[in-house]
Amino acid sequence: MVVFIVNLLNVAITLGKFDGISRYLFTDHVNIIQYIYRFNLSQQHFPYSIVLYWIFLIFSIYLMGLFIVNRVDILLEKESKNDVS
Repeated sequence: MVVFIVNLLNVAITLGKFDGISRYLFTDHVNIIQYIYRFNLSQQHFPYSIVLYWIFLIFSIYLMGLFIVNRVDILLEKESKNDVS
Protein backbone atom coordinates (compact mmCIF):
# COMPACT_ATOMS: atom_id res chain seq x y z
CA MET A 1 0.00 0.00 0.00
CA VAL A 2 2.88 2.39 0.81
CA VAL A 3 4.52 1.77 -2.58
CA PHE A 4 1.22 2.50 -4.32
CA ILE A 5 0.82 5.78 -2.42
CA VAL A 6 4.40 6.84 -3.18
CA ASN A 7 3.93 6.07 -6.88
CA LEU A 8 0.64 7.96 -6.91
CA LEU A 9 2.22 11.01 -5.25
CA ASN A 10 5.15 10.97 -7.69
CA VAL A 11 2.86 10.83 -10.72
CA ALA A 12 0.51 13.49 -9.32
CA ILE A 13 3.36 15.90 -8.63
CA THR A 14 4.91 15.27 -12.04
CA LEU A 15 1.62 15.74 -13.90
CA GLY A 16 0.78 18.78 -11.78
CA LYS A 17 3.93 20.49 -13.10
CA PHE A 18 5.41 21.20 -9.67
CA ASP A 19 8.90 21.61 -11.12
CA GLY A 20 10.51 22.59 -7.82
CA ILE A 21 9.57 19.27 -6.24
CA SER A 22 9.38 16.95 -9.24
CA ARG A 23 13.05 17.27 -10.14
CA TYR A 24 13.91 15.28 -6.99
CA LEU A 25 11.32 12.53 -7.48
CA PHE A 26 12.00 9.34 -9.36
CA THR A 27 9.53 9.97 -12.19
CA ASP A 28 12.11 12.27 -13.80
CA HIS A 29 14.90 9.74 -13.25
CA VAL A 30 13.43 6.61 -14.84
CA ASN A 31 14.15 7.03 -18.54
CA ILE A 32 17.67 8.14 -19.45
CA ILE A 33 16.64 9.70 -22.79
CA GLN A 34 13.81 11.64 -21.15
CA TYR A 35 16.20 12.78 -18.42
CA ILE A 36 18.67 14.11 -20.99
CA TYR A 37 15.90 15.94 -22.84
CA ARG A 38 14.24 17.42 -19.73
CA PHE A 39 17.43 18.82 -18.21
CA ASN A 40 19.04 19.84 -21.55
CA LEU A 41 22.14 17.70 -21.09
CA SER A 42 24.69 16.79 -23.73
CA GLN A 43 23.87 13.58 -25.58
CA GLN A 44 27.54 12.71 -26.04
CA HIS A 45 28.06 11.97 -22.34
CA PHE A 46 26.30 9.43 -20.16
CA PRO A 47 24.30 11.15 -17.38
CA TYR A 48 25.99 9.73 -14.31
CA SER A 49 23.75 11.81 -12.07
CA ILE A 50 20.81 9.49 -12.82
CA VAL A 51 22.87 6.47 -11.74
CA LEU A 52 24.03 8.23 -8.59
CA TYR A 53 20.42 9.20 -7.85
CA TRP A 54 19.28 5.56 -7.94
CA ILE A 55 22.26 4.33 -5.92
CA PHE A 56 21.58 6.96 -3.26
CA LEU A 57 17.82 6.20 -3.24
CA ILE A 58 18.28 2.43 -2.92
CA PHE A 59 21.00 2.81 -0.29
CA SER A 60 18.93 5.23 1.83
CA ILE A 61 15.85 2.99 1.67
CA TYR A 62 18.02 0.03 2.64
CA LEU A 63 19.42 1.91 5.64
CA MET A 64 15.94 2.99 6.76
CA GLY A 65 14.73 -0.60 6.52
CA LEU A 66 17.75 -1.85 8.44
CA PHE A 67 17.17 0.75 11.14
CA ILE A 68 13.47 -0.15 11.44
CA VAL A 69 14.15 -3.90 11.56
CA ASN A 70 16.75 -3.46 14.30
CA ARG A 71 14.28 -1.44 16.37
CA VAL A 72 11.50 -4.05 16.14
CA ASP A 73 11.45 -6.61 18.93
CA ILE A 74 11.76 -9.92 17.10
CA LEU A 75 12.06 -11.91 20.33
CA LEU A 76 8.46 -11.18 21.26
CA GLU A 77 7.52 -14.88 21.28
CA LYS A 78 10.34 -15.83 23.66
CA GLU A 79 9.45 -13.01 26.04
CA SER A 80 5.81 -13.99 26.14
CA LYS A 81 6.79 -17.55 27.12
CA ASN A 82 8.95 -16.22 29.93
CA ASP A 83 6.11 -14.02 31.21
CA VAL A 84 3.69 -16.97 31.41
CA SER A 85 6.09 -19.14 33.46
